[in-house]
Formats: sequence, C-alpha cells, structure tokens
Amino acid sequence: SVPMPYVNPVTPVTSFQVIALSGTKSANTAIVINGDIIVQRSDLTEWQGQYTLQSGSNTLKVTAMDVNGYQSEAVTVTVALDDTAPAVISTIPLNNASINTPLTSVIFSLADTYTTINLAATINEATAKNSSGQDIQGEWSTSGSNSVIFTPANPLGEGTYALTIY
Repeated sequence: SVPMPYVNPVTPVTSFQVIALSGTKSANTAIVINGDIIVQRSDLTEWQGQYTLQSGSNTLKVTAMDVNGYQSEAVTVTVALDDTAPAVISTIPLNNASINTPLTSVIFSLADTYTTINLAATINEATAKNSSGQDIQGEWSTSGSNSVIFTPANPLGEGTYALTIY
C-alpha cells in the first residue's frame, strides 16, 4: 500500500483562486489532487504545488501515487474561495422607502457566507449623497458583527438620498 501524504495546514477561507499546497510524501510518489497530478513523481519527500479553486467550498482529496499508479488513501482538505462581497440583507428604512418624518439614521444589515465581515473596511469609503450628488455630513459607525449605521449631522428631510457602502 502507498502511505498517505501529509498536507501542511491551509487557510480554510481565501480570496485567492489559486492556492499553494505543500507537505511531505514518500519518495518516488506523485501528488494527486481530485484526480489531477499536481506534483510529478520524484524521489523528494517534500512537495509543493498549486491548485485552482472554484467559487464556494472546495473539497480536495490529496493522495500519493506510486510508479504503478496505486494511490494512497486520501487526505481531505476543505478550502472555501470567498469571491463574493457581503450582501445587504436589510436596511432601516427599507430601500426606496418614502418617509414622512425627518430621518436620524440609516442602518444596513449585512451577511457573508464564509467570513466575518470587515465592518471597518465597509465604512472606510462609504458615502452619503443628496439628489444633487453633494456629500451629506454625518458619521458612519458599526454595531455588532454585521451592521453599519449612518447618522447624519442634521436629520434627513424631504428629498432623495443615496447611501453607498463597500
């Protein structure tokens, strides 16, 4: 039987489509991931290679293969390619709502499938503009692990406003 390879720990969530993998293996074996040879057979016992991920969760079955084509049992590695920005799941007030009283804040609730949302980065370039495209003075802040709040310096009166987060 072919001994299983060792795979060095990998980051479970990444934004990079191509990841580097490495580890150790028996001499005179190749490294195969999901049926594709990523490291040719050699007498080296350390290996490294690259693998291209698909969006979302990826299950990598890593095996060593000997000269006769026999493969070891698989080492399973799970890596998620997070290439989607957090989604706005709700706002207060609702998007495109008509409000008949001055507005003292706007709250965005966000969700991300694979990672914790970096709220500081989200509000770093956030903007609030009136219908003429002029900046509205106010403060962007965060609440909990998934909310962003805009508090205008003066309540928002009648008009159309565009708030943008990143």
